[in-house]
Amino acid sequence: MTNNLKNNISNSNMENVVVFGTGNFGKIVVRAIVDCGIKITKICDSNTSNWGTFFCGYPVVGPDELTENDVVYLATNISNRKFLRKICRDKNIQSVFDVDNILRESSWPSYHGELDLEWSLDRAQEVIDLYLFDIASETELPLLKVKSLDVVLTERCSLKCVDCSNLMQYYQKPIGAEVEVLVESLEHFFVTVDYVSEIRLIGGEPLVSKNVERVLDTIFAYSNFDKIVLYTNGTVIPKESILKKFQDPRVWVKISDYGPVSRKAQLLADACKSLNINCIHEQVTEWEDVGRILNRDRTLDQNKVVFGNCCVNDTLTLLHGHLYACPFSAHTDNLGVLKNAEADKVNLLDLESLKERIQSIYRDKDVLVACNLCNGRDHIVAKVIAGVQTKLPLRLEVSSA
Repeated sequence: MTNNLKNNISNSNMENVVVFGTGNFGKIVVRAIVDCGIKITKICDSNTSNWGTFFCGYPVVGPDELTENDVVYLATNISNRKFLRKICRDKNIQSVFDVDNILRESSWPSYHGELDLEWSLDRAQEVIDLYLFDIASETELPLLKVKSLDVVLTERCSLKCVDCSNLMQYYQKPIGAEVEVLVESLEHFFVTVDYVSEIRLIGGEPLVSKNVERVLDTIFAYSNFDKIVLYTNGTVIPKESILKKFQDPRVWVKISDYGPVSRKAQLLADACKSLNINCIHEQVTEWEDVGRILNRDRTLDQNKVVFGNCCVNDTLTLLHGHLYACPFSAHTDNLGVLKNAEADKVNLLDLESLKERIQSIYRDKDVLVACNLCNGRDHIVAKVIAGVQTKLPLRLEVSSA
């Protein structure tokens, strides 16, 4: 056990240890904490459906049952830590800890198979690596270290999923990114930020873009990133020259397999395996219900709660030369349904004070204009069947936010 953990234990009331968070990440954290010799008394979760149940053998309570004598470990891998810390601060809880040190000294990969996770070992490692990166970057100001950047290569898609969280189902005339604008935007981004952990190439379906190779070459010219992840729906086998680019060890191909509609998913996975391309092939059966643009008529404080709990409030999105604080904000703006949201995006073609402006939307936001049109993206939101198709694009029937 590290000295920091020893100090936490010796200086706190360890009869009231609470793990705040559930899910796959919570299962890993609970086991890691127990392996560190810390006795857990209960689990806290904001999902009302979990209250009164048991998680990993421990009773689950709501935030209202936290007391100022509790010692709270934040078991969340998304950037709602600020929001959860506020809950604890409002309860006058002094002992609130992240779990980065616990995970660093844990041997969790050795018991991954015992934890009944929905995540593969590769997926679990990816989540934990990003979590550790994000925790560290919070303390390294004025360095600007970004956890995730979504690069939208195209609005076009080989599927038309009615519940797409990136809102492709609303595009009447989808277009690809203008390559020169995209390349210049990426160049400005990389010379401005100090580091980015993952660059996620997305769409639409990124493999229908004609610019995959150009974008990869642009990114490869820089060294201040860890990896590139290309998200594909398993309907397209890229040409040989693109597959050769994917052989770079920094590239990962992530196949979301929606069953019969992902008709080439296994062929693509086999091709990646034969060429020693890093690949994660996942069967996806459900999504969060976040694929509708509706005016929610919430108060500002209610929208701050939505943003605070959002699983993508730290995922920057590059779309048509602008950087956004989340993908929903990016696409609702692109679809023309946002008003007075200029402060929620950054023009990457303008270099003036660019680092400060990126920092502002990445770390300083507590709500977005787009939040009032979004159902929210957290573990509380309802689930829908993934990959259900619509023949025609959905109509936008919402008044501007």
